[in-house]
Amino acid sequence: VSMQVDTGDAVIAGHSLGALALDVAHEGDTVKVTLDGKAVAGQVNVPTQEIGKRGITLRMDRLYWPGDSNEPDEAGAGKVAVAPAVIPPLHVWVKDLRLGQARLGDVRFESVPMADGMRVEQFEAQSDDLKISARGRWRGSAAVNHSRFSMDISAGDMGRMLAAFGYPKLVAGGTTLAHIDGSWPGAPTDFDLATLDGNLKVHASDGRILEVEPGMGRLFGLFSIRELPRRLSLDFGDIFSSGYSFNTIDGQFRFDNGNAWTDDLEMRGPSADIRITGRTGVRQHDYDQQIV
Repeated sequence: VSMQVDTGDAVIAGHSLGALALDVAHEGDTVKVTLDGKAVAGQVNVPTQEIGKRGITLRMDRLYWPGDSNEPDEAGAGKVAVAPAVIPPLHVWVKDLRLGQARLGDVRFESVPMADGMRVEQFEAQSDDLKISARGRWRGSAAVNHSRFSMDISAGDMGRMLAAFGYPKLVAGGTTLAHIDGSWPGAPTDFDLATLDGNLKVHASDGRILEVEPGMGRLFGLFSIRELPRRLSLDFGDIFSSGYSFNTIDGQFRFDNGNAWTDDLEMRGPSADIRITGRTGVRQHDYDQQIV
């Protein structure tokens, strides 16, 4: 038994994936779905027996999942209400995964259900710009659930890493290591610094913070440094006129209720050493900081 379907615009969970061709075939005790489109291409295998043990297998050449809309009347649109415990084991390999503006590259994902949710045993993502390794759990009901994960992020170039997440032209260079341990409401894919409750530790070396628009300074307050000369009415032009080159950036942040707190963020460079303590409003994009 087989079926072929072509659509000019496939809409899944409120997201448009464009033109898509589906080929559904029933082979033995497995339903095989082959997808071919600009945003998604690959195969999904769903067993018709013992799905709770065997799980669902996805082998995708590409999956470009659109980002959420920022329109107020579409808040929450596209989110699927599902209890994580009912999701069968997932065995996923995507050769080219993009979530909104984030380009994650080659991704492997393995999960198993628990009594009250899902345990993610493996999440590995690797591209030319970054590498992510994460483990964690997604618990709760369809109406109310939350995720808690521990993840390590590394990049040979902080600027390219930030560009991969949709923040280009903020930093040039910068080898980066970061560790995040925290929780947030919703599914693992709902990760957002504005809703994170947890800790971030970061180390970067040998890069340069570029001259950027002040409105982009919402990333931990690092990029608001450019505004120091104006705010203090002092002449630091020889230091900041072409950006700030750094030898190292080290710091720890505590995220809570849309704010990031730090008391040990240090940046050291050939022209200036800078220490920042205080609060960055990740949600409100405001600052309450002391900068030395």
